[in-house]
Amino acid sequence: MCAQSDFSTLADKNRISIVPIVPNRGLIQDRNGVVLAQNYSRYTLEISPANVADLEATINALATLVDIQPRDRKRFKKLLTESHTSNSYPIRSRLNDAEVARFASQRFRFPGVEIKARLFREYPTATEPHI
Repeated sequence: MCAQSDFSTLADKNRISIVPIVPNRGLIQDRNGVVLAQNYSRYTLEISPANVADLEATINALATLVDIQPRDRKRFKKLLTESHTSNSYPIRSRLNDAEVARFASQRFRFPGVEIKARLFREYPTATEPHI
């Protein structure tokens, strides 16, 4: 028999989700105010296979909202088979604002799928690319 506190704990697990948020890195400027390093964000569509009933059907339905190319599917399946450390895997990177908006309006149809914003560093005055 479950106690009321057990049900309360289960209810909290349905209601509360801990999501780590990476802090923003600041601009780096030289003494004259010229920006040496700045941030930009890119949106990634990610799938948590453990939370998706039919993975192939979900990807096909997502493809009606977001441009998912055969190379995206291939890369996703490769990540899925090779990696066992992540809860979610990117199906598509570098979404544009229109794709983000289309998915956001239909988010309720896709349990286990979410958009994550990733911050990247850019060095506008650098002569060599930094990775």
